[in-house]
Amino acid sequence: KKETEEKDKIFTQMMHSHDPEEVWELLKTHVANAQTSVCSFVLNQYNHILNGLLNENFSELNSVQKELANKQEELKRLRRKEFLSMRRIPRDIAIERNTWFHLGVNSNKQYIYCLIRILEPAKEHVDNHFNPLPEPYRIEFKAFQERINELMKQTATMLERKDFEGYKDVLREADLYKDELSALRKNLIERLHHSEDSSLYNILQVYLNLVQESQELLSIMRHQLRATQKLLA
Repeated sequence: KKETEEKDKIFTQMMHSHDPEEVWELLKTHVANAQTSVCSFVLNQYNHILNGLLNENFSELNSVQKELANKQEELKRLRRKEFLSMRRIPRDIAIERNTWFHLGVNSNKQYIYCLIRILEPAKEHVDNHFNPLPEPYRIEFKAFQERINELMKQTATMLERKDFEGYKDVLREADLYKDELSALRKNLIERLHHSEDSSLYNILQVYLNLVQESQELLSIMRHQLRATQKLLA
């Protein structure tokens, strides 16, 4: 609530200012706050989905679904405010940074869609009381979850501080993890193809989806970080 009030305060200042340069400085703060909030929210919900799936906690998955629906509405309001504010900054800056602004906005939407694609099959699986994910697969993915957490926390810190020194290192790390997830995905497809244990088919399909969408999550994180860095630079 405090964060929302602070954003509204900045927006009110932008709407009352007659100085385009001042509006631009306020908008940079507004965007940094918003992108930090989205990045942290997405990571939190990602972890809740994994926890709900692995612990077969339908209530937790249901809660995530409600949170995502609320966040979608919040992002619509945020988008309208920032669009209005972009019209009040210096024209040359608006033209120069417009593409990066829209790429950042699009990243926020894509984050939510990605989480929904992970959530829906996980929720259906738990609701139908299918077999849980075997321990070897839990261990296998845990390392990836930890690395995704670390990268997204680094990204959130850069966004919050508006300090992007070393951001290219984060982009490279994300590409490396994506490649490793791609190799895991191919290996998993091979396992599914040759497996004679049909009882695991459903959960391994859910797991395969998780791996694929975790790749996509990292791609979106890269787009968000790069777009915000270019916008605020």
